[in-house]
Amino acid sequence: MGSLRVSTVVVIAVVVCFSILLISPTGSGAETESM
Repeated sequence: MGSLRVSTVVVIAVVVCFSILLISPTGSGAETESM
């Protein structure tokens, strides 16, 4: 069962999104740097 794994991935993705939004409201350079 990969329910727990999917939940963890979703939580991490949400945290990363929030971090990018908080650090850089524009989200232009942050996204490129992350990738």
